[in-house]
Amino acid sequence: MSEYAKDYSLPELMAASVAREINDGELCFIGVGMPLMAATVAKFTHAPNFNMMVEYGA
Repeated sequence: MSEYAKDYSLPELMAASVAREINDGELCFIGVGMPLMAATVAKFTHAPNFNMMVEYGA
């Protein structure tokens, strides 16, 4: 059985929720900040084969 955190911040919850929307094999256009954090979580947890295009802006 999985053990889940009992204490988390709103940004952590948002990043986890966004990460769950990313599927393995997809191509995602990712911004900096929380979207990049969510994409990294997805890559390391359940979607190792998704590709991300990171947009830093200028």
